[in-house]
Amino acid sequence: MNRSTLMLIVIISFLSTIVSSLPFLISLFLLMALTGVMVKYSFCCLQQTARGLLIAPDISDGFGGGVRLILLLMVVLIAMSLSVYAVGTHLGGGFAGLLSIIYIVGLPAVLINFALTEELSDALNPLSMFRLIAAIGLPYGLLLVFIMIMAASVGVISELIGNDYSIISSTLQSIVFYYYLVVTFHIMGYIIFQSQGDLGFVAREDYGDENQVRPSEEILLAKSSVLVKEGDYDEVIALYKKALVEFPNSKVFNERFFEFLYATKNVELLNKFSQKYFRFLIKSRREDLLYRSYRRVLRLIKDYMPDTAELRFSLANCCHQAGDPLSAVKLINGLHRSHPGYSGLAEAYDLMAKSLDDMPNMEDKAEKCRKLVSHFNSKLSEKKTPVADTKVQKKTTLFSLEE
Repeated sequence: MNRSTLMLIVIISFLSTIVSSLPFLISLFLLMALTGVMVKYSFCCLQQTARGLLIAPDISDGFGGGVRLILLLMVVLIAMSLSVYAVGTHLGGGFAGLLSIIYIVGLPAVLINFALTEELSDALNPLSMFRLIAAIGLPYGLLLVFIMIMAASVGVISELIGNDYSIISSTLQSIVFYYYLVVTFHIMGYIIFQSQGDLGFVAREDYGDENQVRPSEEILLAKSSVLVKEGDYDEVIALYKKALVEFPNSKVFNERFFEFLYATKNVELLNKFSQKYFRFLIKSRREDLLYRSYRRVLRLIKDYMPDTAELRFSLANCCHQAGDPLSAVKLINGLHRSHPGYSGLAEAYDLMAKSLDDMPNMEDKAEKCRKLVSHFNSKLSEKKTPVADTKVQKKTTLFSLEE
């Protein structure tokens, strides 16, 4: 946390105190906007710390999308409350209380998943929540203890400041609350960074030697920024294409071109470039960004499907690890028909069977997958075993998983 962050906290706290005296509807909207800035900035702190950057993000990152983020978090809390109510109505108060405890314990995991994936469905996925908690282990329990201590500290400090509802006391209370909020999200990000091996990715902002931006790259980056501000998108695309030919392994240009195509909703180019970008992330061991980027592409291209079997399998594996078995199944289903010569079919359909195991009422489909795995393994063994004669064998008909 640096001076800019502290200034942001002080200014937002002071403005929140001022607008609270305005008429209700105006005050409500402005408070949501101001709170949204701090919540968005806190999520940026989590994301940046999870990537291994132990410095505060730029305060400008907190502006834009804050109100939407607040509304999404409200949806999360409402969904949790409704599920507790439904369980209490149908199964009794004991089960409702148990579910409430699970939600309280799992709320930090939900927030972490939401920050990393930016997907509401992934954040509310119980498999993702439990997988994250299990992967982190004991540090997650320490995080819960620390959050409780921080929450108690906010209450104690607020009591010491006083509740006379003056501008000074209200501002100081807001400063304390927002300060601890930023610190908490930094700690959650740091725990993700420390648990990167158990979570199955390399959460660091390091791509090797290409991490150093060359002077020639800086010139092209400056030109691209100017062109974006001028709205000359065709020139921006031409510049990025030129830059990626000259610097194909540059993380800056790969990331910025992907972000540019996503922001401008250039579906045609995004469909082509995303596959190169995904291969770049895999090569750079950035599986932490791979799943999130894939989900973003799906928002714009609902039927998105990579051209190569290798990339489909890599994305499916990433989806499975992220607790998204449905996406993993969609990526692998039909792989033996579109890429019959792919040597990893057995491994791919074994992953599909495991993903189907995680989905309700899919036992029959999972069993079909395992039969396919046995078939592919036997074909692979036949290729490795020398055959004396060359009799034409009867072609095996592969059944469809869509039956």
